[in-house]
Amino acid sequence: MATPDKKSQSNSGKVGAGLFGAGAGAILTYFLTHGRTAQAAPAEGNVFTPDEETWNLLVGILQGIVDLNEKADTLTEAINNLSAAFGVGTLANPKGGVAAHIMNQTVGTAIQLPDYPVPWDKEVVIKALNGNAQPCRVGFGKMEAQDIAMAWPLLRNEAKGWKVDNANRLWVCFIGPTDGVAWSVEREGS
Repeated sequence: MATPDKKSQSNSGKVGAGLFGAGAGAILTYFLTHGRTAQAAPAEGNVFTPDEETWNLLVGILQGIVDLNEKADTLTEAINNLSAAFGVGTLANPKGGVAAHIMNQTVGTAIQLPDYPVPWDKEVVIKALNGNAQPCRVGFGKMEAQDIAMAWPLLRNEAKGWKVDNANRLWVCFIGPTDGVAWSVEREGS
């Protein structure tokens, strides 16, 4: 007997997981649309054998799940190869990140976020602390953050995300002497 290769082993796990989702829903839909009445479970020792139409439906659902998983694997691999060719990265969630606070140092003077690279298509999220006395301001430069007419106002306990390549592109300015923000960024790699 031949030993299954790694791809068939990974597909078998996906088939099992997918069966509970798409397969179970399709089977339920089939029985509901065919208007059959519920039957008692077979007596102990008896085995329920589905009719040919039901059996063909089950086989078709399982084959469809396997086909979809294979296509998804092929598509993910193609996108990762293309992304790597352009130096963008692969389709995978970042494995970590940073979450920190910045507290007011001088009222009305903007503070730059630290130098921290932001993965492609991710955001730097800044959240005004719940205990802030005044709205804080966020800008793309020191002068912009300090200018009430140009900065993005964050009310206390409010959060906003910005897609930038580095956290240090953003500045925060505080009006309340004990105000602060929490900020967070996901990180590429381990």
